[in-house]
Amino acid sequence: MNRRFHLLPLFPGIILWLIAFNDPLRSQEPVVGVSWNRAAGHLQVEVTGISPAGHSHRLDFSPDLAQWVPIGASATLPWQYTDTEAPFRPRGFYRASSTPTESITRHSSWKGGITLPGDAFQSDPILTGFEQEEIRWIKFPILLDNLPRIYFQDTSQYAFHYNFANERLDPILGIGLEAYHDLTLHPPRQQLVLGAVLFAPNRSEFAIEFVGLDPYPAEMLRFLFDLVDASITRPADWTGFYFPIHEQAPAAASNKSFFNLGQRRLPSARPLGCQIRGGRLDGNRIRRRQR
Repeated sequence: MNRRFHLLPLFPGIILWLIAFNDPLRSQEPVVGVSWNRAAGHLQVEVTGISPAGHSHRLDFSPDLAQWVPIGASATLPWQYTDTEAPFRPRGFYRASSTPTESITRHSSWKGGITLPGDAFQSDPILTGFEQEEIRWIKFPILLDNLPRIYFQDTSQYAFHYNFANERLDPILGIGLEAYHDLTLHPPRQQLVLGAVLFAPNRSEFAIEFVGLDPYPAEMLRFLFDLVDASITRPADWTGFYFPIHEQAPAAASNKSFFNLGQRRLPSARPLGCQIRGGRLDGNRIRRRQR
C-alpha cells in the first residue's frame, strides 16, 4: 500500500520542514502546518491538501523519529488537530499520511456508532458482584488504514472478534488464527485494534477497553479512547472510563499523570483513567464470558 508522508519537527514557536516524497503526484500529498497558540498554551496542527474520495488521512506522532503512533485521523481535508500535551514534551515530530481505505462490504452485522443503553448490538447480560449488577458489552475492531472508521459488531451474533473479522472484514476474510494474532496483539505495530464497550445500565456508566499483549503508548491510547467515545450516543448523565485489560494495567497506572493532564487541558473530554474498579465492574468475570 502506497503512503505519502510529510514530517514536521515540533518546536514551540519555530516551524521547520522535513518532507519525504515517495509518490510522483506531489500535489496530492497532505501538508502539515503548525501554529503555536500562546494564549491557549497548545499547538494547532493543520493538515491540508487534496482529499480524494476513499482516502484516510492520519496524523502520527513520534518523540524520536523511531516509533510512530496515530494521534488523529480524518476522512477529509483540510483538517485541524489541537495538541494540548505539546507544551509538556521536550520535543516531538508529526507525520501526516494519506492512504486509500480498504473497502468493507456493508452488512447488518456492523455499524459505525452505537447508542447506550439499549443498542441492539449488545451482548446478553451477565450478573456480577454481590448486588448482581448487570453488565453488557459491544465489541469493535478498528482498521488503522481506515481511520477514523470504527466497526461495531453485532455482539449478540458475533461473540468473538476473530469470527467477525474472519467473516466480515474484507481485507482479512478467511485469515488464520495465528496470522490474525500477528495483526492484532502487538501495539503500536498492529494493523487491527480490538476493543469493547462495557456498560452497566443501572449505574449510567460505560468503559472502553483495548486488546493488546504489549503496552499502548499513551498518546495512541488517548486517541483511540476519544475516537470510540465520540461514536457512542448516550444520555447526558452517563460517564465514560478507560478500563485496561490485565496486560495493559501496568502501563495505564504509569501513564495516569498523562491522562489526568489531558483531562485538565481538555475539560470537555470524557475522563480517561483507571476509574472503574472491581467493586463496580468485575473485570475478571466479564472477561471470562466475553473472550
